Amino acid sequence: MMSITNDASEQWGMFPLISIIVPVYNTAEYLPQCVDSLCAQTYRNIEIILVDDGSTDSSGDICDRYAEKNDCIHVIHKSNGGQGEARNFGLDVCHGEYIGFVDSDDYIDSQMVETLYRASEAYEADIVCCQIARVVTEREYKIEMADIRIYNTKYEMIHALLMSGKRLSDATGPCNKLYKRKIFAQLRFPLGMKTEDTYIIIDIIRNASRIVELPDTLYYYRLRPGSTTLPKHWDAHMGDLLTAYRHVYDIVAREYPDALSIAEKRLTWAYCASIYRGAGTAEYFGHIDDIKKWKKHLRATLRTSFCNPYNGIRQMIHILMAAYLPARFYSRVRFWLVNQHRL
Repeated sequence: MMSITNDASEQWGMFPLISIIVPVYNTAEYLPQCVDSLCAQTYRNIEIILVDDGSTDSSGDICDRYAEKNDCIHVIHKSNGGQGEARNFGLDVCHGEYIGFVDSDDYIDSQMVETLYRASEAYEADIVCCQIARVVTEREYKIEMADIRIYNTKYEMIHALLMSGKRLSDATGPCNKLYKRKIFAQLRFPLGMKTEDTYIIIDIIRNASRIVELPDTLYYYRLRPGSTTLPKHWDAHMGDLLTAYRHVYDIVAREYPDALSIAEKRLTWAYCASIYRGAGTAEYFGHIDDIKKWKKHLRATLRTSFCNPYNGIRQMIHILMAAYLPARFYSRVRFWLVNQHRL
């Protein structure tokens, strides 16, 4: 972890204000741990914006109780509009020179904000990322990384954030990062999507000149019960992942063609994932035309997939299964493989 200055004589008012935006929706069980971790930050010039997105449990009351006790906490109560809209509300009212996001069922290390800020200053970075630990039934599973990595070109950034493997887990998500305010000066999350963070990642890269990735594990992402199960019903968000990665693909193809193979791989993965999820729903037979269209795309792009240097043997087997196996059978096979940690 980077060296932290704990000199009590430091005047935190001389340091830039950092805004942490927390969308809150029905997480009363976990919210106190989240807010406590924010209040315990070693970086003291901080504002915490809790956006209660129409919670129907006691989450809104918990937010208000924390705000009564801490002047740096500000609460917004709004009707439910989704995580992207809640984050946008926070972006519209925040005052920080730096901006971060934390989900209300997660928590962070007490030194996370200060560590990311000092790295941003030291490396003149627009975005600084840390590693994420996955929390399962209160057990923490950390990713180990030995070195600091600096990404100066758009190709390097796209590779880091879309091809991260085990590093930068959930890399397209906004919550393990600290951003200079300019990144979001004219940028907001799309509304009505469940994959708004993936959709916006290429626009974030557009606005960044340098990204730094730290080896420190400072963000704790909670895997809640049921998070590894298939959706039971086909809803309006079933195509969101494809919409997000088509947006990424279109911008990369137009502006950063040297990274096109990366965007192609991610778009192909999105088609496979959409077939997997959609075929497992109760309404599958009412959406067979959508599934057929997705499978047709995979078959039409097989040659490109085989030539893509980022697709290994396992990935090609996966694509072939999604393209040619009956969709329901593929969904069940993949679900079994995922839960056996074989895919």
